[in-house]
Amino acid sequence: MRVQNANEARDDFERYGRALPAVVAKNLDLFWRPAGTCEETASPTIGRIRGRIVAFECAPPQFGLERIDGRQWAVPWHGNRSLLPQDDWDGPEIAMKLEEIRRLHTDAHPPGSLVLNRVSATNGVLGNPTAYAGRLNPAVLGMLRSAPGGGVLIHDFVDEEFADAAWAVDLGGV
Repeated sequence: MRVQNANEARDDFERYGRALPAVVAKNLDLFWRPAGTCEETASPTIGRIRGRIVAFECAPPQFGLERIDGRQWAVPWHGNRSLLPQDDWDGPEIAMKLEEIRRLHTDAHPPGSLVLNRVSATNGVLGNPTAYAGRLNPAVLGMLRSAPGGGVLIHDFVDEEFADAAWAVDLGGV
């Protein structure tokens, strides 16, 4: 779960930072709590996170909102060397977006990296997520079927064909 101050029109991180810990503290038992430093949060195994929320806190690092009472409750989105996100969602050109997706999917990454590859987008020339999905999903489906790779694909409008292709890649083509 990505946690962020979605009021991007205002710089109110201090207000957000005062409100967030009270909400999270009441529900800490629901979260997987990372070990290690915020700059190098190790990716957990499925067994370690089963039944828990894995939270990614997206405030700028100087606010330290991924910690409550000195203990980490969320994985920092920014400044985390173990997190490799491709997050070009705001009106990207299709060819550039597809290259970013392909590169992150197929390139080698350091062991323990969590690769998060955002396929969806909005705004720009196409204007909305449905239009981007109509152009991006078929191309990414072709990529999944033709090139080995890895990471988490994050996107809107997943259909059965796409889900099956992603499973096949994860299972080594089974």
